[in-house]
Amino acid sequence: MLFAVTVTYTSGDVGKLAQRFAKEVEEGELSEDMTMVTRYHSPLTKWACMIIETDSAESLHLWAIKYNDLADFEVHPVVTEEKMGPVVEEVLARHQ
Repeated sequence: MLFAVTVTYTSGDVGKLAQRFAKEVEEGELSEDMTMVTRYHSPLTKWACMIIETDSAESLHLWAIKYNDLADFEVHPVVTEEKMGPVVEEVLARHQ
């Protein structure tokens, strides 16, 4: 499954957050059953979004706990545009 994980943080925590995340990336500590698909950053608004692929919601939560003293998370299961067809068809069928 794909998850969009949005992150918000404060100016006072950005340095600690960046250091901790950089160290984790360097050490390859992202769980074996999780793949970081992409990341988007908006430093002016203190916001980031990551697309993470995993079949384990538990792994995602265990990973986020490493940062929740410095940042707030929202986790949303998402699908790609290519897989959205059946969902759109169902919505259209229900609202005709």
